[in-house]
Amino acid sequence: MLSRKPALLVSLAVLFSISVLHARTPKSHLLFSITSDSKARLGVINAEDKSMSLEVNSMAGETLFSKVISKNDDFFQMLDLSAMPDGEYKVVLTGADQNFEKRFTVTNHVARLKKVIKNCEPFFHVINNEVLAVSYLNPEYSKVNVFFELNDDVLYEDRAISGSPISRKYSLKQLPKGEYTVKLYSDGKIFSYPLAIK
Repeated sequence: MLSRKPALLVSLAVLFSISVLHARTPKSHLLFSITSDSKARLGVINAEDKSMSLEVNSMAGETLFSKVISKNDDFFQMLDLSAMPDGEYKVVLTGADQNFEKRFTVTNHVARLKKVIKNCEPFFHVINNEVLAVSYLNPEYSKVNVFFELNDDVLYEDRAISGSPISRKYSLKQLPKGEYTVKLYSDGKIFSYPLAIK
């Protein structure tokens, strides 16, 4: 029995060492933080056997910075964000098994990280049976379309709504009575709301 304990301890130690080494194996990811003086620490850990593309874009689609990171290579750089025009920006890393994105805003030469909101749903609310209020955060700044459907026919549509967030009010006074479906389309997603006009 005594001879088995050291062998067991050695086996456990080897297993622990392997699991620690496995846990320390770096995975590709984007590093982005902003200092108090609006400097950005930008970095990429590329543990892939392929190159990646790093960009800093305005929400209007203008590319302000781009870099291709070679396979199994890392990249680090400081950027001064204080001279950028006021607005919202995103840092995007593509080419890994998953894409990475960080967002930040610049206001009066001060840069701040912005939390990315995912999987948010629109809010529908009927006011006094006369108005339908629709609110949607639209975190991706997508073009949004709203349709009022009755028996699979579109009776009213509001297309290419832009901005973030979006807020609309629709009068229900002129709609014929019936069981409607209000649909909001955004970035390939469809949200439906049943609406009864009596």
